Amino acid sequence: MTVMTIATRLLLAATLLGQIGCAGTTPPAAFYLLEPATPLGQGREDAATSWPTVIVAPVRIPRYLERPHMVIAEGSGSYRLDEFHRWAESLDDNITRVMIQELSAQVPAHIVSDRGSPVADARFRLSVTVLAFHVDAAESRANFDVQWRISQGEEVIAKRHAAYRAPVAGNDATARVAALNDCLSQLNRDIADALNLAITKAR
Repeated sequence: MTVMTIATRLLLAATLLGQIGCAGTTPPAAFYLLEPATPLGQGREDAATSWPTVIVAPVRIPRYLERPHMVIAEGSGSYRLDEFHRWAESLDDNITRVMIQELSAQVPAHIVSDRGSPVADARFRLSVTVLAFHVDAAESRANFDVQWRISQGEEVIAKRHAAYRAPVAGNDATARVAALNDCLSQLNRDIADALNLAITKAR
């Protein structure tokens, strides 16, 4: 066997292995976060000391959302986990953080997480339980079902079971995240209205 023949065979083998490697390469996953739609207004950091404190309990999510993958409904009782589009942090933490940020921009109160904040300092307490938070592929819309309540001491002063929907304006993950973000902002506006009413009555 000549040197040229050996070299040719080695080149062909390397090319074949390279093609196999390219064919089997898995595309990297992309990561996403929910973001506050309402930026903090200027001067909010200098909030009045007389403002009440609202404690936000960690948002509770169902088991099917306790994973990094985006969940997509594909039919009655059928769901798919998107391997290549994932949440950059746990949904319960992400939703809680965005909720605190948006409420802080809409309510004249100190909105804080109960992690590290003494409950005794709070006049109001907000508890939120997510029942559904996913995109329905057949309907091209985001679905967000949630229960929430506001307590003042031992008394529940506001309680809701709500369903929010938002159209998905596109076929990509960015459009799905935007629709889910829209649903979350709708919820936060409703909670802000309830908190503003409660604060007004408590004065």
